[in-house]
Amino acid sequence: MKRSSFLGCLLAGACGDALGAKVEFIGRSVSIFRKYGPRGIRDIGMNYDVFGGVTDDTQMTLFTAEGLISAFLPLLVGERSEVSESLFQPEDTVPSLHQSYLRWLKTQGVRSNSPAYKNEVVDRGWLIQQKSLFARRAPGNTCLRALMSGAVGSTHNLINNSKGCGGVMRVAPCALLVAAGFPDLPKDQKLHLAFKLGCSAAAVTHTHPSGWLSSGCLASIILSILSGECLEKSVEETIVLLEKEPKHKECLQKIEQAVRLATLLHKKSVEFSEGSVEKQELALEHIEMIGEGWVGEEALGIALYCCLISPNDIETAVCYAVNHGGDSDSTGAIAGNILGALLGSEAIPSRWTEAVELRDIIQKVSDDLFDVLDPQKQQELTLRYPPAVLTTNNGTDLKPYYQAQFGLHERSVL
Repeated sequence: MKRSSFLGCLLAGACGDALGAKVEFIGRSVSIFRKYGPRGIRDIGMNYDVFGGVTDDTQMTLFTAEGLISAFLPLLVGERSEVSESLFQPEDTVPSLHQSYLRWLKTQGVRSNSPAYKNEVVDRGWLIQQKSLFARRAPGNTCLRALMSGAVGSTHNLINNSKGCGGVMRVAPCALLVAAGFPDLPKDQKLHLAFKLGCSAAAVTHTHPSGWLSSGCLASIILSILSGECLEKSVEETIVLLEKEPKHKECLQKIEQAVRLATLLHKKSVEFSEGSVEKQELALEHIEMIGEGWVGEEALGIALYCCLISPNDIETAVCYAVNHGGDSDSTGAIAGNILGALLGSEAIPSRWTEAVELRDIIQKVSDDLFDVLDPQKQQELTLRYPPAVLTTNNGTDLKPYYQAQFGLHERSVL
């Protein structure tokens, strides 16, 4: 496990997000190539009147990281330097994640009906103090509506039937937290924990199974990569977990389709020169077969396909992932998450890393995830990532609220 893998995962995700944001609403892919040439867009530019501007994908990824660290740190009490899996259950992270997402909601200029939407909650911690995050960048309707409603979703508390990609695009930190926080846990248990954590984080707002199962798959794939596996093996290990879940067929079908089409492209690649227009056209044809990426399983499938056909080149994979007529910022972000974890931050084109917005904040959050077990930094981290508020200043007990929404384990940190 390398520090550069953590930074690579988050930073390449942000670069893919910024690159895709430029073309997300252009429409059909033919319009992208007409505007940017036969290889499509390849350079980060102005988005939302900001050079290198990212979208809600990167914003919510950062707030996911905040919520995870806030949930994890209280378990490191006294001289404890390890946290057992039994002490850290995915559902127990939901209050911290939900409150972090309420802080993101504040950055969008929107209030919530949740009893947790109080000043002592939404003004809490380091991340909300970063003024550059107060920017509305085409946030997903499901995320906004779910958080505004006051309901808290889970894998068994359905608050909507949305399988939009607003879950999967933000859960990469789930893999990073498990990798850093449970270094001695057997690999199969780490994979299971990352998978379940990804599912829980997404289900706070998206409660169609394909909305949160795709998220669990992304977390598992990244965790497997951080454990030393190649991308193909990481996908295989994740499929084993996915197949154990009810209602997994829709998500599985897109993953298998991505693998199958990537294999087909590799077989035909002998006919193409590297970077050729012909290869680009075939890749685009395959992407359009997988879908447009507006829903979770399609976004994951497209990103996986692009990584599988170019596993050693972040730039090429991410450019494949954004040059299509769908949700290109999310597919670009997910592809960046995967290959950034695999290849490290040094593999990201410098012209991207120098241009992308929030670079310093991403660096800090990445380091904090990596250092979550460092006893010399725990006091500092706790100040930046305080635990969830469970009793408001006016005496409102939030425990029954969260328990009623999704149910908590008795041995929860609550």
